[in-house]
Amino acid sequence: MQKQCYCEQNNILDSFICYVCHKNHHWQCYDYQITDKQPQQLRCLQCSLTANNPQMQFETFVKLNNKFNVAIIKKPAQLLEKVFTFEVNQYYEELKKKSIILAIFCTKTKEPKKLYEWPSKNVYVELNNQHHIAYHINDYGFIPSTCIQWGANSIKVKVGEDVESNSLLGIVIVKSIKISELKSKLIDVGREKIIDSIITQQKQQYQDKIKSLSLVDDTLQDSLFSVKLIDGITMQQLEIPVRGKQCQHFDCFELNAYLTMNEKPNENRWKCPICNQLVPYDQLQVDFVLIDILHEIKCDHPKIFHKLQRVQLNQYLEYKIDEKYIEEETQIKRLLMNSQTLSQTVKINDVILEKATDSVVKFIQEFQRKDNYSSSLITFKSARKLLKKFHKKELFKNLETNQIQLSKFFIDMFDLSNYYQTYIFEDQIELQYYESLQDFELICKTIYQQTVSGLFIYYIKLFHPTVQRMTQSMAILCTQLNVKPAVIHSKKMLELILATAYDKEQKTSLGYNFKQICCMSKMRRDEYYSNVLYLSQMLSFVFYNTEISSFFIVRNCINLSNIFDLFYFQDKGKEDGQMDDYQLTIKLIKEVYSLKIIKENPNILDILRLILYLLSKRDRKFENVLDSFKEYNLGDVKSKFKNMEFNGEYYYL
Repeated sequence: MQKQCYCEQNNILDSFICYVCHKNHHWQCYDYQITDKQPQQLRCLQCSLTANNPQMQFETFVKLNNKFNVAIIKKPAQLLEKVFTFEVNQYYEELKKKSIILAIFCTKTKEPKKLYEWPSKNVYVELNNQHHIAYHINDYGFIPSTCIQWGANSIKVKVGEDVESNSLLGIVIVKSIKISELKSKLIDVGREKIIDSIITQQKQQYQDKIKSLSLVDDTLQDSLFSVKLIDGITMQQLEIPVRGKQCQHFDCFELNAYLTMNEKPNENRWKCPICNQLVPYDQLQVDFVLIDILHEIKCDHPKIFHKLQRVQLNQYLEYKIDEKYIEEETQIKRLLMNSQTLSQTVKINDVILEKATDSVVKFIQEFQRKDNYSSSLITFKSARKLLKKFHKKELFKNLETNQIQLSKFFIDMFDLSNYYQTYIFEDQIELQYYESLQDFELICKTIYQQTVSGLFIYYIKLFHPTVQRMTQSMAILCTQLNVKPAVIHSKKMLELILATAYDKEQKTSLGYNFKQICCMSKMRRDEYYSNVLYLSQMLSFVFYNTEISSFFIVRNCINLSNIFDLFYFQDKGKEDGQMDDYQLTIKLIKEVYSLKIIKENPNILDILRLILYLLSKRDRKFENVLDSFKEYNLGDVKSKFKNMEFNGEYYYL
């Protein structure tokens, strides 16, 4: 990467030192005259380009007219037309392999509020008299490698209106950098000494802040400083908290979300979400002190960690949690062990003794006597044992083994009169076991093996060990018990089924790993529309951030695909005449994306790309669905999601 003024003159007279790369650059090359008021700090052109789009690492300039690196476009420039020649023979093979990228820039001089901005939206750029080069006003214009020729190339620039300031124009070679690489540069474990010094400095800053609070009120024996744990962008718990080096606040925002949010150019690119100060990538600093605090809290309080928005720190940087959350954590544990459905016994129904064959009745009576039961009450463990022996001795062979008959037999066999309908699906399954595999195992152990629904699933597995059949059987059971379908879905029936079948040794459930288990969560159909709004406003960053837990990636991908479920289209089709599924799908998507609240979201095109990609993968009839959205300028959608795997009905990264 070049580290001198773009004019390549080495004299240091009338020059400034870039506060990022610390190299000398000439004031005049940046449109500052001796009589102008010069800023105290200034970035050089190379550092500005890199800071504006750190995922496109600046490599070198390409000579224009075989003479200079940068051309100056002077104001006023209305109807200005300039043509430059260039050649990239030495980079030709790499460009064709796409290991490097050719880009054109044109950015205003003396623009303190933004890192990069084209002088106008009406600058027309044409390559070799035939290829129009598109650009965003806050980013490069990228030159397709297929349009570059060996030998001389030409670039024509037309300015269609007066511009307010002079601009610098040039062509550069850049190299694509992954977000994960940008992250590692900030938290690189190979720079332990530097990180240790940063941590020491940050600890001192926290302690100084806490001491300053005691000076304000000397009656306080223990001064406490409130620290925010929630990211203002995603409203999720912080994982890698960062803030700008020049930010005056202690509150942090999430690195993953911030990098992803600024991956695409927009008017507010690289603005601190807290103080609105310009904070490009190279001005970010990880708060390592807060990372340690977050880790400590998560280990100590896994059940309430997701609910904590703030904690207080004392002068020793020890945290204190609000008492109401401590009480809530205790209550959660108490509920797990004292839930109304966690009865140690279940009653064998007298009805089964009347309806069953003599051999079945005799077997039940022998089983009770052998296990020392004087009444019809047996433990859940014994109930499973009883069902297993029934199956092993083929005592069900006279029973029709379809799901309806099996469900009726189960209801006849066990007395469910003491189990309220709302407790057929235990309320505690709504607990936040989403964050970790350990919580998932805990729920399986403490709840699902001691519920009527868990016992029923164990029973159905003896006959129909597939997820689809068990789901259908559970729906039939609920129908026979007058539990409404909405309740079935709201209580996450599929998750319950998979949890009950969880194999701790193999860490799978019915052959599905944890990632696949999570993605099988379905939405209610009446939530489709609201979920579109919610995802578009709050969760767009999730789909592209592979550093976030696999659960959140998969769950939101599968939810998006379910938004446009064919069953929903068929229902809506009754209102829309004779439109087929394909036409109805296109119509509905375009209707939703025409809403003002949707269109105003800067990430909405990315969400649309994902939805269309999932549709194209789900059903062959939608394989060309992208053709109906050409006017949306979505780009190469298939390439964007090339790392997303498709397995049966599941999508995961």
